[in-house]
Amino acid sequence: MDTRITTRQGDIIIIRVWTVPKSVHYPDGKKFSFTFIHKGERVLGYDNAEQKGIHKHSLEGESKVDEQSIERILRIFKKEIGELTKKVYGEPCT
Repeated sequence: MDTRITTRQGDIIIIRVWTVPKSVHYPDGKKFSFTFIHKGERVLGYDNAEQKGIHKHSLEGESKVDEQSIERILRIFKKEIGELTKKVYGEPCT
């Protein structure tokens, strides 16, 4: 999966999931990166970069994520985008 969406408001959402060889860092053989860009700056992201495990990027910095399901993390990511854009635009992004 490799999806890039530009919202009506001009924000960018990038959703990438790809297959990699199974390893200690990628036991399920999947690597992912979910990114939300607002005004040219990444304000939210989730990924499972090698040696860092699954973690979240936000304006507050990086934090470890306990959830292991890529599908659930994607749902959380989309929900958080809705919350962020509601604060900024008064409505979720479209």
